[in-house]
Amino acid sequence: MEDVCVCRNIEKAYGQPVLKGCSLHIPAGSIYGLIGENGAGKTTLIRILTGLQKPDAGTYSLFDVDASDKAIHLARKRMGAIVEMPALDPELDALSNVRAQARLLELEPGHEKEALEWVGLNDPGTKKAGDFSLGMRQRLGLAMALIGHPDFILLDEPTNGLDPQGMIELRELILKLNKEHRITFLISSHVLAELAKLADWYGFLKGGKIVLETSAKELDEHAKPVVEIEAKPMEKLVSYWDRNRMAYKALGADRWRVETNRPAGELALELAKAGIDVRSIQIVNEDLEAVYMQIMKGGTR
Repeated sequence: MEDVCVCRNIEKAYGQPVLKGCSLHIPAGSIYGLIGENGAGKTTLIRILTGLQKPDAGTYSLFDVDASDKAIHLARKRMGAIVEMPALDPELDALSNVRAQARLLELEPGHEKEALEWVGLNDPGTKKAGDFSLGMRQRLGLAMALIGHPDFILLDEPTNGLDPQGMIELRELILKLNKEHRITFLISSHVLAELAKLADWYGFLKGGKIVLETSAKELDEHAKPVVEIEAKPMEKLVSYWDRNRMAYKALGADRWRVETNRPAGELALELAKAGIDVRSIQIVNEDLEAVYMQIMKGGTR
């Protein structure tokens, strides 16, 4: 699969090192989730790729064009981005904001309404952007990123501040743009549950480096089988887990997560025979959050 973006040993410091030999590759047509703690360098990396900052060392390429090549500005014309918050003029309406972005990028006029239609703002009226909901502002920012018909869009924490409905709408929009228009996305986020519903590739950023790159498919294939169970009493449960050498974790009142290959029905029957009241039981796979916590604590996969 062709890569739209490749980073090779990117370094950047602001007094203290932020990126320390960061390397990654983003396959064409993918939704790439960039995961890391606050301050890990996610925004810095995105700013470097958009040309807002220069790396101290290392290099990167966009659409097979090296950052040192004079043609890199042409490669960037195939990109759109929202870095931190959308750069909207609160005194302008949606169409005027998109037109202003087109002029800034020196694009031919005529596609502004199409960009608004793509994000579901085809009839925003004359309402000023400053009066938009946060969800509408994110959609407008995405329309501005789409104005040049990009092949690659970078979004920095796009769900920040959104309510659950806003997250669902933004997720569905990104998936639609990816599927119908084959737009590649790089999305940095700390909302792992939401990112897991979007991304098909992941890069885990820790200590200024990408410590793991993997596809969602590979993550699923190597996921540990896990059972989530609601049952009591605690004393009998813990005794059963320990007796059968099963790793377990308390999730809350009478709720547990247990690593096991046993079928849920078989496990429930054995627990009942042991005098344990099982209220619910289901098999789940090790989720993105579990992998993230393992990596952040220093573990490897």
